[in-house]
Amino acid sequence: MEDHSITKLSVVVMMMMMVVKGSLVTTTTTILPHRGVPQESTEGLYSSTSTPTPTGVLLAVLQDVTKASCTVVVITDSFTSPQRILEEFMAAGVWFGVVLLQEEHLRRANNTSQGHHYLLHLIERARQVRQSNTCVSVVAVSDDPSFWASFGYWSVRGRLLVWQTRMVVVTRLPLPELQALVNTSWTFTMMNTLMLIGAPQRWEVYRHLPYTNQGAQVVRMAIWRPTDGLNLLHGHQLFSYKFSNFHGAKVNVTALPYKPYWIEEEEEEKIAKTSSSKSKTSSSNSKTSSKISKKYSGADWLLLESMSEALNFTINVLPVKSWDEVVMMVEERTSFVASVVHLMLRNRVERYGFTCSYEHDVNLAFGMAKPLLRPRWESLYYPLGDEVWGACLLVLLIYPSILLLLSQEMERLDIGTAIEIVVGGLLGQTLPHRVPGSIPTRALVGSWLVFSLLIGTAYRSNLIASLALPKYPPRPENLKELVKVVHKITMPSYGGEYQHFLRSSESPAFRRWGELMSVGVSVVDGLTKAVTERQSHVDGRRYLELVIAEHFTLSDGTTRLYVGRNNILPGLNAWPIPHDAPYKEALDRIVMVVSEAGLYNQWMKNVLTHTRREAQRKRKREEGRGGGEEEEAGGGGLAKSLTLVHLQGPIFLLLLGIFTSFVAFVVEILVAKWVSR
Repeated sequence: MEDHSITKLSVVVMMMMMVVKGSLVTTTTTILPHRGVPQESTEGLYSSTSTPTPTGVLLAVLQDVTKASCTVVVITDSFTSPQRILEEFMAAGVWFGVVLLQEEHLRRANNTSQGHHYLLHLIERARQVRQSNTCVSVVAVSDDPSFWASFGYWSVRGRLLVWQTRMVVVTRLPLPELQALVNTSWTFTMMNTLMLIGAPQRWEVYRHLPYTNQGAQVVRMAIWRPTDGLNLLHGHQLFSYKFSNFHGAKVNVTALPYKPYWIEEEEEEKIAKTSSSKSKTSSSNSKTSSKISKKYSGADWLLLESMSEALNFTINVLPVKSWDEVVMMVEERTSFVASVVHLMLRNRVERYGFTCSYEHDVNLAFGMAKPLLRPRWESLYYPLGDEVWGACLLVLLIYPSILLLLSQEMERLDIGTAIEIVVGGLLGQTLPHRVPGSIPTRALVGSWLVFSLLIGTAYRSNLIASLALPKYPPRPENLKELVKVVHKITMPSYGGEYQHFLRSSESPAFRRWGELMSVGVSVVDGLTKAVTERQSHVDGRRYLELVIAEHFTLSDGTTRLYVGRNNILPGLNAWPIPHDAPYKEALDRIVMVVSEAGLYNQWMKNVLTHTRREAQRKRKREEGRGGGEEEEAGGGGLAKSLTLVHLQGPIFLLLLGIFTSFVAFVVEILVAKWVSR
């Protein structure tokens, strides 16, 4: 009795709240759980008495899926009174919470922007209830065809339902008229929806099944009578999963070539045609015609094939011209899935959903030309460090003075001979004949010879190593370094989706990337220009590595291009699917099984290995025909021979010595002539 009095009190409060007037009346109430047994109501929802009340069949349908902690959202049009719905629910003793939403002016404003605004606002309120509760069922009540047409459209745009949300349509429209409306709406055909159609002295329960042995059809699931209750037909389950088996139906997918994930190859099939001639002696002439068909391969194609075998559907690849069209068809629900991996960006999530993430090496990276080894005369300076050169210079200045100081006490030694001993020993020359014979001087000269031998050997060894393995300039390995050295960053057509995200980022490097981005450049064109110009091309890491190996590798295995060590935009990657797609659970299950078994990574390795092997065979065939050309000197690989790039320092030093000796020769001649006068 105490619970019953609380329930009556909540009804009174709700009735007072419902007396609200305005252009859009939205009532919300929560009925406390009732512990009693549900009872049948004697008053129907409609004014007609030929059809029994839907309250009993509603409770019978919802009793298996709606618990005391769940909420039922009831949406009505202006012809159905929320008060009568509430009265019947209360009379039946419902055990769940109820939220009532009514659109009063939908009929008056139907097919106008104002009517769409009213209904969209109503759906947004219902979606808020769904998001704030873990268990929600939606009941829509109307006999107006225009209401169902608008509701089917705006419930998809407003993202009212997910698969876990059960929806029940309550109407007295004839089945053919309702079926014509149902077949045009994603809400009624694909989502977890039942239809209760009132008939004289009974209610019939229907459900649209998009994939059966007979194709898409509306199936009668159960019949409800006040005397017999709910009887299921042919062992049907009311809210069973509809996407475990597609029964061989065609499923539309969209994709574009993106190696090594999705590869398209054209094959020519020969078809034989036979034509018989009308003559006394019958003869047949066979003609052969060719038909070009596409053959698909790649890791993502193999994953899609695994899905088709597990779910029993036929793949139908829709023709598309751009990446924008690939995802646009998914967004419009024309395509079942875009079966090529995409990065899950914020602006993309706002447009469509994704399967579970499974690929982590498709993160964006950049490819650009390796820095060239330019001719530099400093090649003679590299073998020793700055401090070693400084110490040697200091010794060269001090040592002759010490040698002169010791020689003044014992034997006379001029400055020229002292410099000749020091410099000659450092350069590996023989000692002059006038070396002092005193013990201090010989000890000093001997220590200098040992020092010169060690320094000379170390210098020559490092010089040979630096010439054979030259020191290349530093190259960018991350985004911060990249945006400082390039003038342009190219991307394919799908890069336009990144610009808004990059330009609105808080990272200075991302904003600079957005400013330098040039969209609509293919990977081959972008990498080709990167070789000759100060620019870079951005794409998936595995895709860049495969294209460089296929198109830009020389016969000796070297290449002028490289892929940056760090990813410039890491993130989660998955397949785009429509928002709240009910088959997401089936796709995710197969993706996880394939990924955890290691099949996807193995497929990827097989594709990469096969592509590299074919590219190598192609290059060898070209070399056999004389088509291969070696890269110019100073290229990206290890130097096989010393060139002007490596030996510019010694040559520069030789020319400097020749010029100095010529100047000294001219000066001596002039001085001799001047002295002779």
